[in-house]
Amino acid sequence: MERLRCRFSPLLYLSISLSLLCGCTGVGTVHIVPLLRSDLPPNEPLMQDVHVDEAYYWTDSDGSLKLALRQQSSSLLGRAWDMDWQMSVVLEGLPAGSERLYRLGPIAIRVIQDFGGDHRRSSSAMGVAVVQQPRNHRLKGRLHVTVHQQQFGVLSGWVPVLYRAPLLVLVAEFEAVENSAKGREILTHTETDGFERRANPATMPARMPTTIAP
Repeated sequence: MERLRCRFSPLLYLSISLSLLCGCTGVGTVHIVPLLRSDLPPNEPLMQDVHVDEAYYWTDSDGSLKLALRQQSSSLLGRAWDMDWQMSVVLEGLPAGSERLYRLGPIAIRVIQDFGGDHRRSSSAMGVAVVQQPRNHRLKGRLHVTVHQQQFGVLSGWVPVLYRAPLLVLVAEFEAVENSAKGREILTHTETDGFERRANPATMPARMPTTIAP
């Protein structure tokens, strides 16, 4: 009797590998574009694309639903030039039905972005999110929100004042896996240096951001 042979094409192998990877860490895509522009130079990108390679969710003791997304990539120029983009989302709770629409306000979203010597952070203004009921410890959702973005300067701190900071439009689609430990690490990072959700974000931190290399 001829033995049965199992043949895997490279494309099938890649598909299986990606499925296993996404199953462990989640996945997502974020697009960011300025709400308004005063100029449009040829070398200015029309949109920033963030390819999320970590997406987690969990429910807190108060019943709130929390999400954490991250993209991290290494640079050939050294660790000081690595890219690290992190976002946390706090919502009222899990959907009671198949999905739920959430209204997003000032405390819903925090974003921290570090790229070389460029450090930025964003706080939500207003928007909406739609989240589906979790299945097999996986949660799918989408959101559309405007955010105020600040930039860090060694002499100036975080500027401009948050309510005067430029407005960006952030849209995202994600599939998160349940993992409170890794999710809390991201959420904690997005609430550092006066960016806590229960306090008014400071424009002049008492110390430099912890991610800035010496």
